[in-house]
Amino acid sequence: MEGMGQYGHHKRMGIMDEDKGQKSRGYRIKRIKDYKKKKQNIGAGQSSRKYWSEDKRIIRGEALVTRHRSSSTALKINKDSKKNNKKKKKKKKKKKKKKKKKKKKKKKKKKKKKKKKKKKRRRRRRRREEEEEEEEEEEEEEEEEEEEEEEEKKKKKKKKKKKKKKKKMKKKKKN
Repeated sequence: MEGMGQYGHHKRMGIMDEDKGQKSRGYRIKRIKDYKKKKQNIGAGQSSRKYWSEDKRIIRGEALVTRHRSSSTALKINKDSKKNNKKKKKKKKKKKKKKKKKKKKKKKKKKKKKKKKKKKRRRRRRRREEEEEEEEEEEEEEEEEEEEEEEEKKKKKKKKKKKKKKKKMKKKKKN
């Protein structure tokens, strides 16, 4: 831990070093492994935990490193952090709920659309079938009419023939 290199590293990171009496420059800390190790030596128990919670905030860049950190400031930072976390959680929950609602609405809309389409298709099919049936009926009627006309023609022809025959016979008898 001792040595000029380590001291330089801490200086760059903006981490205070009580041994050298360096003041914090309040930079956001990205690499903090050595710093954490050093702070672990404060002693097991409450104060250590307080510092740890503060360190986490420092890593996230939510708090500045200060030279004289009392446990009360650490506690305050921790409290604020908890408050913020609660707010974030609430926001996230709200967002999730909104998303879920939107998804449900979309699903409902899709279902409705599908139902409508199905109904339309069914209606169209029914109409087509009805039209086909009507056409068939018309064709049948036309055929029947044609048959009747043919029969009538045949009857008329027969009648005419009979009449002609009768006339011929009468003529023959006269002669």
